Amino acid sequence: MPPGEWFTEALASHRLTLAALSVEVMLAANSLPWHHRDPADRFIIATARASGAAVVTTDRRFTAYDVTVLC
Repeated sequence: MPPGEWFTEALASHRLTLAALSVEVMLAANSLPWHHRDPADRFIIATARASGAAVVTTDRRFTAYDVTVLC
């Protein structure tokens, strides 16, 4: 299956919504405390905080932020 088709089907089958990487999220990610230095993870944390969503991860560093973590 082509990657684009797989991605579209994965979103639909799990009832997920793709969050946009807005300027506000980028700025929020940059102003987070530096417990976590991975930029992609910082974007995930900032997006979750902005939207009130939980993060599904086994990365224990996420718990240092004001975000709900589901392991």
